[in-house]
Amino acid sequence: MAPKSILNLYSQKHQGKLPVYETVEEKSTRQFKCSVTIGNETYACSNWQNSKKIAEHAASVVALISLNVPFEPRDVFRIK
Repeated sequence: MAPKSILNLYSQKHQGKLPVYETVEEKSTRQFKCSVTIGNETYACSNWQNSKKIAEHAASVVALISLNVPFEPRDVFRIK
């Protein structure tokens, strides 16, 4: 299961709602950064990504690690 899906399920179970994703685009390079907020906490990946989808998954990985939510790291590499 993809990191974003795992985080969405975790958030629904523990917060009763989906997390909020905010994405920023660097227009000159067409790269993206994303942050995700769950409750009062915001998590973000500091690296620029080549797509909005990958940026959302990267922020989700940061949140999952910070929240100690188990996931399979190999699932991160299946994202296309």
